[in-house]
Parts: sequence; C-alpha cells; structure tokens
Amino acid sequence: MRPGGAGHDSRQETVHGEHRSPGSPASAGRRKTMINPGRRGLVLLGASMHTVIAMYRPHAAREDAELFPKLRDVVSSNQYDAMAKEFERKEHELFGQGDFEKMVARVARLEQEMGIHELDQFTPR
Repeated sequence: MRPGGAGHDSRQETVHGEHRSPGSPASAGRRKTMINPGRRGLVLLGASMHTVIAMYRPHAAREDAELFPKLRDVVSSNQYDAMAKEFERKEHELFGQGDFEKMVARVARLEQEMGIHELDQFTPR
C-alpha cells in the first residue's frame, strides 16, 4: 500500500521514504546527520527508532503467541533441542560467551548518552 491510499498508515510512508536512491537529497541529509547528528539528528534518530519499534511489535507478538508455540508441534524434541543449541552457538559466535547481555547493556548506555532512551519524548501528542 502506498502513502495516502485507503487504510493509509504513516509508518508505511516512512518505510517507503527510506528507500530513496543513495544520491537523493534526503539520503545526503541523512548522511550529514549521521556524521554530526546534533540535537535535531538525535530527535530524528529517536523518531525513526520509535517507528521501527512500532512496526516490529506486532510481528514479535505474533511470533511469540502463534509461531513459536506451534514450533514444538512440527519438530521433534531432538530437533528443537538442536535448534536451541545452534542459536546459542550463533549467539556466542556473534557476541562472545555471555556477551549478548553485555551488548544489551552497552546499547542501553549509548541510548542514555545520546539522550534517546526515553522514547516518550519522540511520541507525537
């Protein structure tokens, strides 16, 4: 669905807008903001993050409520355990032993430092 159509959702407009060509003026503005974000850049970053979260929440909820519970119905206990071990191995490969939790804490600290940890400040009223 394109922006402005029946059932228009401003989050979709944001997603469609992000797919402009790399040489577009909007892309140049985003690159400049990424290099030296300033207050406006941080507000835009926070708003963009809020939009992604708003779009992702229903997806994650559907996985938790529908998909993952049904997984046990379609794979054997051994397959399920093997998948869990593989996910754990991949986590350690990507983040190191026990480093996933450290990475979560690091992101939280960065959000604090950037002043974007309180998403309410970016929520339109």
